[in-house]
Amino acid sequence: MTGGKQKEFNTENVLSFTEVAVPTIMVIYGFLAKFGLVSNEYYTSDAVLYILSLVMMGVALITVAKPSLIKPLVKTVTYHILTLLFLTFVTGFSSPFLAVWILLLINTSKHFSIDTSWNSILIFISASALQSFFFLPNDPGAQLKQLITVLTFSALGAIVVIIFHSQKVNQADLVSSKKRESLERERLLTIVNNLTDSMMVVSKTGKIEIFNASTLNLLDTNQSLIGKNINRVLELKDENNKPFNFDKSFKTAKSNLIRNDLTLKVESETIKTELSILPIRGTYSEQKKANQQSFVVIIRDITKEKTLEEERDEFISVVSHELRTPVAIAEGAISNLSLMIEKKAPEAQMKQSVQSTYSEIMFLANMINDLSTLSRAERGVGDNAEIINTKKLGEDLYNKYQKEVSTKGLTLDLDLDSNLKNIKTSRLYLEELLQNIITNSIKYTKEGDVLISIKNEGNSIRFAVTDTGIGISKNDQQKIFNKFYRSEDYRTRETGGTGLGLYVASKLARKMNTKIELQSRLNYGSTFSFKLPSAKD
Repeated sequence: MTGGKQKEFNTENVLSFTEVAVPTIMVIYGFLAKFGLVSNEYYTSDAVLYILSLVMMGVALITVAKPSLIKPLVKTVTYHILTLLFLTFVTGFSSPFLAVWILLLINTSKHFSIDTSWNSILIFISASALQSFFFLPNDPGAQLKQLITVLTFSALGAIVVIIFHSQKVNQADLVSSKKRESLERERLLTIVNNLTDSMMVVSKTGKIEIFNASTLNLLDTNQSLIGKNINRVLELKDENNKPFNFDKSFKTAKSNLIRNDLTLKVESETIKTELSILPIRGTYSEQKKANQQSFVVIIRDITKEKTLEEERDEFISVVSHELRTPVAIAEGAISNLSLMIEKKAPEAQMKQSVQSTYSEIMFLANMINDLSTLSRAERGVGDNAEIINTKKLGEDLYNKYQKEVSTKGLTLDLDLDSNLKNIKTSRLYLEELLQNIITNSIKYTKEGDVLISIKNEGNSIRFAVTDTGIGISKNDQQKIFNKFYRSEDYRTRETGGTGLGLYVASKLARKMNTKIELQSRLNYGSTFSFKLPSAKD
């Protein structure tokens, strides 16, 4: 029937109906016995019929109006007593209403243990025997007939109880199994949704069946992906810009497939990905027959890893090139020096060759030192924070570089606040950072002075190094912190340098959660500064 609502019949509904219908039918049958329209050999009196009828209909009405008013135990015991009395004093145990006892047994089994049902059967047999003894004392044939009837219904009732109890146990197991399954499913979905990688379950035809939250994050969408074709959702391309076809991979996949050469374009962003396709092995023959194999598709964003890998390869290539040049120059100078010694060349020429070799070796030493500092910073070596006396730090730096500055004919100044606060950070990182900036200022200042300044600034301490050197052009200021970058200015090229000093300094600054600020004017000098929070008292 279309447009209608199908009623659901179950044990609960049937028992609720019989709790009202059966007493009504029994009362009607009792009155039929009263007027002699049916067998009434066990009918005792009108008073008994009226009382039992009133009580039975009263219980039935309460059951309909307020089912929660009577507890299951009270209701079951009441119906047992009323039915026993009705069978004993109105209809007899040989009446068709003997089947009512089976309904009582089912109701008893529903609310209580199977032992209670066995007790109900024993009560039923005992009541029948007592009635037979008192009502049929001189009629063995009738007694035998009633006994056979009662035993038959008892056996039938026992079978019904066993079947019902078995179904009850099976139903309880089924409910428990469904609860466990639901909990496991929720647990699995929670795990899947907490995965940082995108994960989907896809049918062999390419339809998405399950997806997690990371998939939506990867695709930058909130729309459901259920039922959509994965080729349209994930438009992956290989290194040759050819589309990756999931359907083809599903058809040929016999084992796990892993690809890390695919890219995914989401709006204007290109994401480098690692794709894993894992076939789900079917365990049911029906699933195999229906050819309903599914696949787990995992997409991991490896853009950062790929970028770091490319940067590492580029870094190694550049370092190799930068190291090769001074090594070749030093090797040539030493070879030339050896030849000059054999030919007893003038001492001035030999000194020049030795000086050239020394300069290249110092260049190598500085580069190795910068690389070592960079490596320590990347690995987090020496990042333990400690309380640092900023006044003493400034004085130590001044004393360390005073002689070098004087040798170049420059002036080194130190400007410290009188009540400088301490800071808490990595001493190694801070000293390396300041040393790189100071040596850089000294290197590119031919005349004038270099100023080391440490000042209180609110809840922070500002470190600054100012020089009167050659300055930095606007164009170079945007690139000065890049690795191996050196300005095209001839004055910069005249001064030896690895191109790593300021790059290392910027890395150390980021490690200390700060940023180097640059103020510079070409031919007038530069100021490098940064702030660090002061230590709490």
